[in-house]
Amino acid sequence: MGTEVPEWVADPGGSARPDEDVEVTEQTYVDRALGQIVVSKTGDALSVEMPLLASMEYEVDPELITVSSDTFWLYIEDSPHDLTFIADGESGESRWLRNRGFVGTRQQDPVAVTPVSLSPRLDAPGPILRH
Repeated sequence: MGTEVPEWVADPGGSARPDEDVEVTEQTYVDRALGQIVVSKTGDALSVEMPLLASMEYEVDPELITVSSDTFWLYIEDSPHDLTFIADGESGESRWLRNRGFVGTRQQDPVAVTPVSLSPRLDAPGPILRH
């Protein structure tokens, strides 16, 4: 009682968010299974496009919801997925974006990607981990 809780600051500095780089308004990352992940800045908001998932008729909500300075919620088929931007240690630029299930590497010149099938991973023998 009487102890004041300090105000929470979403971005204490040193952020890897792509919107910190004013020169870049669109960045493309690539994951082997998901293909291109295009992140764009519109005003102060970040949005995402995942062309491969869209071509397979998955619903990808374009709005990224800020969780913290480098982490956002990405909704695919109304299911939330955490998405974190990770900076390159040398330049401080956002080089990777990751989720527990995938990692996208930033591409300066996007290239065509042939996604790998997820079925070998799903059919692979081994223990099933459950929480």
